[in-house]
Amino acid sequence: MVQYNNYFKHLSRKKAFEKLEENVFEIAFDKYIFTIGCIGYYVNLPEIELTQHAHPEFFEIHYISRGTETCITKSGKIKLSEGMSLIIPAKKHHAILTPIAPELELYAIGGSIRENPALKGTCEDGGTIYKAFNTSAIRAYSNLHNVIHIFDAIYRELLFFNDASLFNIKLNITRILFETAAAISREDFATSIHHKGPDDEVYSIIEYIHANLNRDLPVEKLADIFCRSQRQFMRIFKHATGESVGYYIRRVRMEYARDLLEKGELPLKVIAEATGFSNEYNFSIAFKKHTGISPSYYRKQYSSPK
Repeated sequence: MVQYNNYFKHLSRKKAFEKLEENVFEIAFDKYIFTIGCIGYYVNLPEIELTQHAHPEFFEIHYISRGTETCITKSGKIKLSEGMSLIIPAKKHHAILTPIAPELELYAIGGSIRENPALKGTCEDGGTIYKAFNTSAIRAYSNLHNVIHIFDAIYRELLFFNDASLFNIKLNITRILFETAAAISREDFATSIHHKGPDDEVYSIIEYIHANLNRDLPVEKLADIFCRSQRQFMRIFKHATGESVGYYIRRVRMEYARDLLEKGELPLKVIAEATGFSNEYNFSIAFKKHTGISPSYYRKQYSSPK
C-alpha cells in the first residue's frame, strides 16, 4: 500500500511540475536578472551515468529530497544525500550517476544570469546570489531542507492553480535563490565532499604544484581545480603540511631554482620561466629574498665543476 501511494504521489507531483515547462521566470534585482528556464521534479530515475558534459550558458542546481546522487567531476566524485544541494555553474564539465536504490527524489532548477541594463545603481541586492551561482567550481552544500519545503509550497500552488499562482511561484523561486545563496555564504559545505581521502587529496595537490611550477598558481585557482572554497583549501593544506600554500609554492620554486643553478649554465631568463616568474628581474628579487644572495652569486659558489 505504501509503494502504491508513493507511486501516485510521485506521479501527481511530476505532472504538476510539468505545468511549468512552458514558463520562463525572470527575477530582476538592482543589478542582475536571473532567468529561470527550467524547474522540475524528478523521481525513480534509472541507473545511468551521463557522459561528461557542460552547459555553455546555464547554471544547474539539484536539491535532493530523498535518496542519493553522485556528481562526477574532473577532480573526483561528490556524493549527495537528503537535504543537500549540488550547484553546477555554466561551462563546468560534469556527469551524474543515479543509483536505483535507494529511491531518488530531487528538484532541479536551471537558468542564466545577466546584468540588468536598466539599472546601474550601486545597491546590489542580488549580488550575493550572483556570486554564489557564478563560482568557478562545482560544489555541494548541506542544510538545504528549507528549500525542499519551498518546493513543496510551489507544488501546492500547482495543484490549486489560479490566476495568482504564477506570481506566487515566482516569489517562491526568489526565496529558493536567497536560501541557496545563504547556505553558500555560510559555507555549509556538504560533509560528504571527499574526492579522495584527505591525505590522497593533499598528495594530488602537491603533485599538481610540482608539475606546474612554471605556471601561475594563485590559491583561488588551485581551490577551484580541487573543488574547494579558498578558505577550506588553505585549511586542509596547512593541516597536512604545516605550511601555507603560498609559502610551500615559494619554497619549492626556490629549491628547483637552486637545483637548476647548481647543475649548469642555463640563462637566468630560462630558470625564471621554469620556476613561474614573468621575468629575470622578479626571479632575482624573489631568490635573494629567500636565500639572502643573488642567483648569479649562488651559481658561482655552488655550481658543479665542469
